[in-house]
This record gives sequence, structure tokens and C-alpha cells, in this order.
Amino acid sequence: MTLKLKLKKKVLSDYKKALQSPDPDPLDFDSHEFAATEILEEKGERSPAKGGKSGDGGMQLFTQLTRFCANILKAMFYGQDVGGRLGGVFREAATLAQKYGEHRVFNTPIQEAYIVGSTAGMSAVGVKPIVEIQFCRFTSGQE
Repeated sequence: MTLKLKLKKKVLSDYKKALQSPDPDPLDFDSHEFAATEILEEKGERSPAKGGKSGDGGMQLFTQLTRFCANILKAMFYGQDVGGRLGGVFREAATLAQKYGEHRVFNTPIQEAYIVGSTAGMSAVGVKPIVEIQFCRFTSGQE
């Protein structure tokens, strides 16, 4: 049997299995939508030593996001893996959800168009959204 035929049979089998599966319960989406993180607490240094400047981009982002959230009550920060403990691909939001609330710093599904597009609607009603997309190549549709 050729590889192409094996794959076709596998896809057809998985498709039939999916059709027979029950629909997901929208009331418990959060129990399976996001994988649990192994990071249970922030242990890293989040400010420059002795008040100096830092060249670390993640630390600079963390500092600016902290200032933004502290000073602008309508500020929200959301995107892929930024909520909870992980705090984004560069850890720029680590601990911000605990400090400013999960209603202001939260995860979204991996939907780059939604993440970027939602900022227009939020801005129109006075919210100050900041979003994280892990890598800009994901927004261009290029492979």
C-alpha cells in the first residue's frame, strides 16, 4: 500500500470517528482549550539590577506593560499565552494577570486575524488594547 493510500485511509477513518463524537460542551471549553502550564510561579528577575537599564527585550516590555496597566484603567493586554502565569512567548506579561486581573490580561485562541481585528472594535468603545502575536509572520499568510 502506498503512503498516499495509507494517509487517505487514516484521514477517512479519523473523519468518521469525529462525526460520531459528541459535540463539545460550550460550558467547559476552558477545560480543554488551553494546555496547563508547568510554570507555577514567577522566579525570574523582572527589573534591572541596581536600577540600571536593561537590554533584555522581554524585561523592557514587562516594564512598559506594567506602567501601562497601572496608569490606564481601560488598558487590556491579550494574545497567545499571555494570561495566567506564562506571560507570553517572551515572558513580557508574567504576573500581570495576577496583578491587574484576568479580565485585563488574558489568553486568546490562536486566531491572529481575530486578535488584531478585535482591537478596532475595542478602541472604538474606549478600551486601550495591546495584543501579542508571537511572530508577525503568522499574520501575513505566507508559508
